Amino acid sequence: MGSCFADEGAGIDEEMLKYGTPFYTTKDKGIGLGLTVSNKIIQEHQGLMAIESVIGEGTLW
Repeated sequence: MGSCFADEGAGIDEEMLKYGTPFYTTKDKGIGLGLTVSNKIIQEHQGLMAIESVIGEGTLW
């Protein structure tokens, strides 16, 4: 079973798509753990998180 999520935001720079980079955020009040925690939970359930992003178009994961 798979799930996809998409947005039409600014996109994520390729350098920033590192799942193991905790505490990086572009938000004023963020702590930068969203992708890291999500990826860990998915891995614990033998899943895989793959992210595709295009600057100016959005992100698909």
